[in-house]
Amino acid sequence: MTTPSQSPARFPSGVSTDYKWGPLGDYGQPNPFMYQTLFDDFFETLASDGNVSTVLSGTGAAAALTPGDGGQLLLTTSSAGAGTAGVIGGRNNFFLPPALYTGTSLTATLFPSKKVFFHTRINLTAVATTTLYAGLMPAATTTALPTDGLFFTLTNLTTVALSAYNASTLLWTVPIPAAALTSIPYANAQWVDLGFYMDRLQNVYAYFDFPLFGWTPQSAWTGVNNVNASPGPLGPCAAYQTGVSGAWTPTTNGLTYGLIATGTTQTVYADFIFAAKER
Repeated sequence: MTTPSQSPARFPSGVSTDYKWGPLGDYGQPNPFMYQTLFDDFFETLASDGNVSTVLSGTGAAAALTPGDGGQLLLTTSSAGAGTAGVIGGRNNFFLPPALYTGTSLTATLFPSKKVFFHTRINLTAVATTTLYAGLMPAATTTALPTDGLFFTLTNLTTVALSAYNASTLLWTVPIPAAALTSIPYANAQWVDLGFYMDRLQNVYAYFDFPLFGWTPQSAWTGVNNVNASPGPLGPCAAYQTGVSGAWTPTTNGLTYGLIATGTTQTVYADFIFAAKER
């Protein structure tokens, strides 16, 4: 007699291993096709047809994998004059959900009310003198400021903002409070996690803190060496972009994830980069 296979437990909304207040709290991945997902943990080689390719300009600019816990990428900006050092996805495979559906029947795949995520972990050797762009942007981006997309701009010790652009026009921007940057701390040679979550109503949440990823929760723990500890009540630093469906119109251009640094003789480390959109 053939033994019947067991019916699996069903979680049609997905399963998350993140805290509710975490940056991936609403990301449920078990079905491999529930989300379109692209990520790189920087363990292997950089290649033009891989997860990322290089964006380099100026004298001596470089992007290369470097030894480090968890796999790391090292961006080195121009040694003289203006230039860029970065990595970017090779194809425009991410399209931000439109405010309203304009397709016909079910012939189009670009629907509104889709969740979008972007996250990365970075380390700037000199925070005050390095400008970094991190987020979703066109794959053809070769200069520092992308023309389209949803991305962070880090320009100095006190200026970090998440912005939306369409054809080089700024749609809106959300600054991370300077007081929050100080409390993280956001400083030279310190790791920081940043990213955003766009919900099904087009509300956008910007995350900037450390650590937001890994088994150690972001909230402060108590106790000696975190033994018999309990998490505090605070969640991540979240800047909230007000707006619901139809309140702003995202760019219709295709995007991919990217990290692009500019400045003279600056170094930026990255631990991972991740983007996902709900199908």
